[in-house]
Amino acid sequence: MGRPAATVLTEGFAKSAELRSKILGMPSHPKVFVDHPLASKTVEQVQDMAERFVDEIARALTLMPEAA
Repeated sequence: MGRPAATVLTEGFAKSAELRSKILGMPSHPKVFVDHPLASKTVEQVQDMAERFVDEIARALTLMPEAA
């Protein structure tokens, strides 16, 4: 069955991520989209964001994705 995996990226890359996962034959690969942009955020802002998204990331890592 492999190891759980999920991609965490900013909303600005949503279209690219969806297209890339389809091209790679993994359209149901779990993805979690966080606020964009990330690079200009302070460490504290990133920590706050991580706390807001931790449940969604955990869900993405524990739910079985749909078959391709």
